[in-house]
Amino acid sequence: MTKRVMINGLMTALSLSLFSATAAASTFNLGINNDSVGAGLKSTISSTSEFTINYLYADEEGKALDLGFLTVNNSRGKRIALGGKALKLWSKTRDNGHVFALGGDVRVPIIPSLSAAIEGYFAPSVLSSSGIENYYSIDAKLMYSIMPTADLYLGYRDVEFKFENEQDQTLDQSFYLGVEFKF
Repeated sequence: MTKRVMINGLMTALSLSLFSATAAASTFNLGINNDSVGAGLKSTISSTSEFTINYLYADEEGKALDLGFLTVNNSRGKRIALGGKALKLWSKTRDNGHVFALGGDVRVPIIPSLSAAIEGYFAPSVLSSSGIENYYSIDAKLMYSIMPTADLYLGYRDVEFKFENEQDQTLDQSFYLGVEFKF
C-alpha cells in the first residue's frame, strides 16, 4: 500500500470523525512514529457516555478502524470508562476480519499538568470473525498538559490478533509521540 493510499484512508477516517462529532465536548488525538500513525476522536454524548472512532495504519501490517461506545465516570480529575467497540482489520498478510471488543480506559493525574492513561480491549473468538481466535490491544500514555486544550504524550501500543489456523498478527507494537486536542 502506498503512502498516498494510507493518507487518503487517514483523511477519510478523520473526516468521518469530525462529521460525527456533536456540539458537546470532544477530544481529537494523533499519535505517530516511523512505521505507524493512529488518529481518534472521542465525542461526548451525555455526561456519562461517549462515542469513539479510531484509525490505525501500520506500514508493514495493514490498518484498522473501530467505532465504540463508552460509559464514563469523571471525578476528582480521574477518568474511568468502560464499553465496547466494533473493529475492522484490513490485513496485508491474511484475510480481513472483524471483532467486537470489550474494555475501556483509565486516566489519573500524577502531578499538576502530568497524567498517566491506559486503555485496553479484548475480544474472544465468539466475538470475532474470519478465523480470529482473539484480539487484544493495550495503549499506555504519559501525558503532559501544555495548555488547557492540548496535551503532548509519549505512548506505547500493542495491537495483536491471534488466529486459529494461521500465524498471529501484530498490527502495531511500538512507542509513539502524540498530541491530544480538547474542543
